[in-house]
Amino acid sequence: MPIYILGRLGASLVEHEEETQAQNKVIMGLLFLLLIYPLSFWLLWALFLYTRTGAVLAAVTVWLFAMYHTKLINGEFFRDASYFETDH
Repeated sequence: MPIYILGRLGASLVEHEEETQAQNKVIMGLLFLLLIYPLSFWLLWALFLYTRTGAVLAAVTVWLFAMYHTKLINGEFFRDASYFETDH
């Protein structure tokens, strides 16, 4: 959620031009994602006591979260979930 808030903040920096607002949202979102994913990995690895197995588990967890988030944003998550709710 903080990324979306920062994206909106970036868009509000230039109120008159829609294209510049969109570019600011993208740039700010990407810059902060470059900070959040490594931070998430580091915090998870710390929870796993800095072991090799912990590093692998932290990396897989961050990767799975990124895949889940991407599917959720693209609408694929709910489309795939509805597949199991229908009768075939």
